[in-house]
Amino acid sequence: MKRFFSVSFIMLALCLFSIITVTPVALANDSKEQNRNFVTRQGDKLMLNGKEFRFSGSNNYYFHYRSNKMIDDVMDNASKMGLKVMRCWGFIDGTGEGKTSEPKIEMQPRIGEYAESGFERLDYAIKKANEKGIKLVIVLVNNWDDFGGMNAYVNWTKGPNRHDRFYTNETIKSAYKAYVNHMLNRVNTYTGVKYMDDPTIMTWELTNEARCESDPSGKTLFNWTKEMSEYVKSVDAKHLVALGEEGFIKDLKSTILEYNGSKGLDWSQVIALPTIDYGTVHLYPDYWGDPWKDGVNAGCTWLKVHADLAKTANKPVVFEEYGILKTSVTNRDYAYETWNNLAYELGYSGSMFWLLTGIDDLKPDADGLYPDNDSLRIVYNKKENAASVKIFEENAKLMNGEKVTRTPHIYITAPSKNERIKDLALVEVKVIPYGKEISNVLLSTPKNKNIIMKANAGNYRYDLDVSKEENGKMPISAVVQFKDGTSATTSDIINIRNKQGKLVSEKVFDFNKGLDGWDQNGIYQAEIKDVKYTKEVGNGSLQLDVKFPGISDWEELRIALKGIDLTPYAGCKYDIYIPKEGLPAHAQLRPYVVVTPGWVKCGVDQNNAYIGQLPTVTFNGKEYVKLQVTNMFNGQSKDKNELDIDLVANMFKYEGPIYFDNIELLKEVD
Repeated sequence: MKRFFSVSFIMLALCLFSIITVTPVALANDSKEQNRNFVTRQGDKLMLNGKEFRFSGSNNYYFHYRSNKMIDDVMDNASKMGLKVMRCWGFIDGTGEGKTSEPKIEMQPRIGEYAESGFERLDYAIKKANEKGIKLVIVLVNNWDDFGGMNAYVNWTKGPNRHDRFYTNETIKSAYKAYVNHMLNRVNTYTGVKYMDDPTIMTWELTNEARCESDPSGKTLFNWTKEMSEYVKSVDAKHLVALGEEGFIKDLKSTILEYNGSKGLDWSQVIALPTIDYGTVHLYPDYWGDPWKDGVNAGCTWLKVHADLAKTANKPVVFEEYGILKTSVTNRDYAYETWNNLAYELGYSGSMFWLLTGIDDLKPDADGLYPDNDSLRIVYNKKENAASVKIFEENAKLMNGEKVTRTPHIYITAPSKNERIKDLALVEVKVIPYGKEISNVLLSTPKNKNIIMKANAGNYRYDLDVSKEENGKMPISAVVQFKDGTSATTSDIINIRNKQGKLVSEKVFDFNKGLDGWDQNGIYQAEIKDVKYTKEVGNGSLQLDVKFPGISDWEELRIALKGIDLTPYAGCKYDIYIPKEGLPAHAQLRPYVVVTPGWVKCGVDQNNAYIGQLPTVTFNGKEYVKLQVTNMFNGQSKDKNELDIDLVANMFKYEGPIYFDNIELLKEVD
């Protein structure tokens, strides 16, 4: 179809073009203003315009591929909360696991190729952040496979399919540098300002959660960090540079993985590098295993250790990511308030919770919001987040140097409503008094009022007999009486489960005809070369052809069934088979399951087994070791629609098939 344009239309278009092109140039030439607004480092402090810069902030990972409306919503709400810094992703490597397919947004679809769609979205996010007076931390690659990550680079190059090759392969390092160079030299299509000249950007972060478990000495990751931070500084001397690490420490006396160097990172060495401006600390007790089960106190120790190390290095430190799952037994708001207060007192430059989200105009949940995929989201105007938001707002005022009048806060920290309690409930109340003296703490239940709780090292406890209570949710409340005559109250529920029903198999996947919708669903430090239906084992099974390098304690593969309502089920049961010949008896298998959305882990470290301890079975004249697993969902399956079965190998060097069979979904009946 031919189109005809009048002269007047053409002149109008030319005028509009001149406006669009002139305005960014004017902005770009205002270099004096730009130089004045860069965040810099002075010793162990971050500085902005001659004053110390401390901040409260958050993270959001979809600025580079979602709509203006969604970006605006998060930025507007961050501003309302007083947040001064947002951390976001600056990468989509390869296909990004299809996360950005509707609409298709790309940044580096193939090695050395740079697509406009993702960079344009990042342009807009930077523009919006500038309008709101918010600084950005932009991350340049992911340790994990989300949005491609390091494994995308590894898969693009020839050689062993091994994650840690990212740090040593020269082709990969050159490709990463090329991508960084392209990013730093990018000219924002909305402002006309080159990224390297834009003070809206506070920090270039080399990675998200870098680790190199194949080299526990820490040298590989240290050398890579030195090389890449020096490279970024050689191209862009105006911006801060950080590694984006979780904070793993190398203390060979420790048995805790996050402290003993096994993750291949020596935090104190990395932050001592002249080209690393500050250290970062992440904290997720729910994900880090048994040593972190006392999440609040373990987190406080973690923060103190890093504050001391940063002081020795004379570098700033930022509490960059932290979160407590909604499904956790740890009281989320008590943890957030305690950690934020401590980080402030210890002199941290910033605290950035995970994860501020908002509306969703593409695939929203029932409330029109971005789905709570990891059970960690915070939404500004949602009732369930009101207490958390208030904590972050108060912390923002403290960090911004504003005067804050704080009233006492009281929390019931045990038992959690996410626990199932039988016979005896240890009720624990903790108070953040903000200067007031406590007189009494009183506990009330439907049957007993104003029970005086016993004080124990700042905690208030009472052993509550619930043995005669019916199964269900029992409300409790606590009142703190202060010596000045004022009081504070709070309430919660106890989830009582005195009578355990019988577990019966409700739905069985025996793979006698096919895979029944099951498929592979991710790896870490391992490889899945193929997934298929086979009759080698039993009457049929799911076969994964895998490779475990056997050089770290956490090499993981995952299968999943999506689109199933897990609400009716209490748990699952399944069998894992591995051909026995040549297997190392000392290697350990650590199976668990995840129900999602919300990424709730169930049964971590409850079914661990050494290869040499497993029974042997025979199929078609061939011997296999068999691991039979039962994982309970612990009441967390409501509204979940995906079941992931995860198999972690601990120092298990193996290449060959692994079979999954007889997956049963269990119901609890009276």
